[in-house]
Amino acid sequence: MKRDDIIDYIRAAVKLYGIISPEKLAEIYNLHNEVKISVEDLNEFKDVEGELFEYYKGAFVHEVVAMYDEYDELIMKKMGKPYYIPEKDIFLRYADDEYIEKNIEYKKLESYIKTFVKDEEMAEGLCEDIQLSCEDNFSMESVVYEFERRDIEFESEAQVKRLIPLVINLANNTRIWENNGYTPNEMSSMEKEMRKPLKRGENKVGRNSPCPCGSGLKYKKCCGK
Repeated sequence: MKRDDIIDYIRAAVKLYGIISPEKLAEIYNLHNEVKISVEDLNEFKDVEGELFEYYKGAFVHEVVAMYDEYDELIMKKMGKPYYIPEKDIFLRYADDEYIEKNIEYKKLESYIKTFVKDEEMAEGLCEDIQLSCEDNFSMESVVYEFERRDIEFESEAQVKRLIPLVINLANNTRIWENNGYTPNEMSSMEKEMRKPLKRGENKVGRNSPCPCGSGLKYKKCCGK
């Protein structure tokens, strides 16, 4: 067990989830690594200084969560939802707080913006800030603000109409804290799957059985509500 490795896991987890309990962090670490750690091994990281995370209300949290007192609201939104846990190399990309997952929706938006924002550096910075907006309480007003503060004016109404669906597609495919790292589209698909009626002959889920969504809660306290 290397101290720097665990620090990277905490950084990645709070970047991807906002809030991570020591138990869940140890579970993810042990899923990825042959040398295992215990919850007790994480105690020495509760008072680490100079990082973008802190130990708050019994969990490791991104500093923004503690700074703006968002813990209680966020923990309620996350409750009962499964965790998006990618392979180790992908997970650890999030240890860099500046990391942005530039998926196909991001690249389509960036490509279109560069057709009318000719300053490449400005266009790239704009896309990164729109992505951040999608991660945190997305609204079209916050996106418009990113254009306004750069004094970027739209050339036509048609340009705006083409931009809007690209932004919405990005928002729906951006990993967010309240979904434990899943995108809105991924979460919606999982919820639809859970609501499908059981076919004749399939075993029903007992109310006291573990929820099949993988949350770790009993079915009656999760998808069976």
